[in-house]
Amino acid sequence: MLLLFLTAGPAGATGTTASVAATSRTRIAPLTSAQAPSPTRSTVVATKTTVLVGPPGTTVIVTLLASCGTPEVARDVVLRGSGGGAVVTPSSAMTNARGQASFTVTDAIAETVEFSATDTTDGVVIRQGAQVTFVSGPPAQTPETPVAVALPVIAAGLLGGTTIVVRRRRSTHQR
Repeated sequence: MLLLFLTAGPAGATGTTASVAATSRTRIAPLTSAQAPSPTRSTVVATKTTVLVGPPGTTVIVTLLASCGTPEVARDVVLRGSGGGAVVTPSSAMTNARGQASFTVTDAIAETVEFSATDTTDGVVIRQGAQVTFVSGPPAQTPETPVAVALPVIAAGLLGGTTIVVRRRRSTHQR
């Protein structure tokens, strides 16, 4: 508790005096909420849901929120994967000012892994999980992935009547 006393002299006086008294009970409260994170409002989200086996993997972000929606700061979080080859780093992380803890996940084998998070500070298991599919080849094309247009489609006149002629160069090497 901090007490501040201000005293002023008579009207027209040029000086004022102030005294400050601190008691032995002075305490600063942490900026976290007094309640445990909500298992239903908190989230576990993977930045990419399909990645290649091995490094670099993808990032999984755990966001701890109280039931009123405020971030839960300075909570220790553990992320676990259901697959046998999944590797999570770091093994645990502390939530930041936004209530977020970030993890990198990789896998040595092609499989689909469900990642779940636990707030070990309060013993709360987050209900939402993140699913990541690790594949051995290139990831499947999504609508956002550009796809090359086949040459016969272009030659069919889709470029406003422009004709494209492609000539193959003959090799000068004898076989």
